[in-house]
Amino acid sequence: MIMKIVYLIGMMIGLHISFIVNPVQAQTTHNKLNQVELWGYDKKNDKIIFATIWESSPEISIWAYWFTSKNTCEGVSYQDISNRGKAVQKYKMEIKSTDSYILRMLQNNKPVAELTFNRVKKS
Repeated sequence: MIMKIVYLIGMMIGLHISFIVNPVQAQTTHNKLNQVELWGYDKKNDKIIFATIWESSPEISIWAYWFTSKNTCEGVSYQDISNRGKAVQKYKMEIKSTDSYILRMLQNNKPVAELTFNRVKKS
């Protein structure tokens, strides 16, 4: 249980850094969002790839994310990319502004955590 909590916190910090430090740019009005313009992009799978290495484990955590609108994205473990609907663990993110987002974690399609991140501006 402790490892899951540490993993979740680490993932949230990583997401915080990747999404808040590089603000989201407005999209054009095309039906299909241009994932390439947003972040680390895997052309073959049309997904944004996020990887994390933890000091406490030799394993690499790899996640695939995709935008579902200009302010929302979803993510699953890279191993579940071909069968996203059956992924045990999923993340949904709602970007409120360049300074704030909400991250929701789902386990077996049921919400288990919701965190709000806000950028703290230096004075």
